[in-house]
Amino acid sequence: MTVTVFVTGASGYIGGTVLNTLATEKHPEFSYRALVRSESFAEKIRSKYTNVTPVVGSLDDLNLIEEESSKADIVVNTANVDHTASPPALLRGLSRPLPNDTTPPKNRYLIHTSGTSVLNDDAFGTRLNTHIYDDYKATSELVHGLPDTAWHRDAEKLALFNDEAPRAKNVHAAIICPPCIYGRGTGPGKVVSWQLPQMIKYFIKRGKGFTVNDGEALWGNVHVLDLAELYACLFEKAVAAPNGQPEEGIWDNDGYFLAATGEHHWGETMKLMAQALHQRGHLSTAETDKLTPSEIKALGSPHGDQEWGCNSRGIAEHGKQKLGWKPQRGNPEQPVGDWRTGRPKGLGRKELEEEINFYEEGLIV
Repeated sequence: MTVTVFVTGASGYIGGTVLNTLATEKHPEFSYRALVRSESFAEKIRSKYTNVTPVVGSLDDLNLIEEESSKADIVVNTANVDHTASPPALLRGLSRPLPNDTTPPKNRYLIHTSGTSVLNDDAFGTRLNTHIYDDYKATSELVHGLPDTAWHRDAEKLALFNDEAPRAKNVHAAIICPPCIYGRGTGPGKVVSWQLPQMIKYFIKRGKGFTVNDGEALWGNVHVLDLAELYACLFEKAVAAPNGQPEEGIWDNDGYFLAATGEHHWGETMKLMAQALHQRGHLSTAETDKLTPSEIKALGSPHGDQEWGCNSRGIAEHGKQKLGWKPQRGNPEQPVGDWRTGRPKGLGRKELEEEINFYEEGLIV
């Protein structure tokens, strides 16, 4: 079977790792086209893969990405999760007939990336939130119930809903919503994540660690390779249903997949990171200060107060139950105290030490 795949964000952390997983491990026999921003990065793609054709452009090149998606059976959109012009363009392209298409036309698929900042509250380090979203038992709350004002929600609605961004009846979409990601990526471009590396950056810039107010906030986490496996599992469901009715419970109104395999307490994590940085000689003290959101913004971090200070809690059961996803990585230690969830912490000293290694390798900017 010949399958053509268009991937956006191929130079990024998630997109590069997903592309590498699909193109080298899962389906090297498929044809991939990857959106990249420069000719120099296109050369990196050409030198690493024989089955990936780079396409130089950006999400703002709407005619280009519509044309590319018009040739694809499956589009994996991992670029800017807040870019609202691109999901409609990708869906328009997927809705255009393929050359020599069948009657009725083949199913076409969009796998869209969001992020669990969409679940954020306004705690800013002052309280724990007991509400935990459930992508399997309460999928509708995520698909239909999140506020329009939530971070990333504008793009999510465009990807999911026909009345927001029209698409043909044979075009189906689903969202993967990653939490805090850790670990080394495997793509040809960026190989480090955002929240933890930026924490390291601003701790070292300030010369001392900190928490957002009291540090009272909980957030999910996942290793990047486990996340890539979730994309691959959803991708397999698309490959398995080129014709007829796709498997129920996966796409469109059911198409929302959280990805957290563990959950950490931001205050504890930031104190542990400060201790590790001190022991590695990057900070003169292991102590931390309590900073207000305005003080964190003054450091130059525009969203750190939300990224390290708000609750973002969700159970990722949908992928396990419907896709056969089996995540394997992360600290298995159980959380303690009043935030026990039965899930592992995921982030422990070992995982934070690896993030510090990235700083020492010059990968955090």
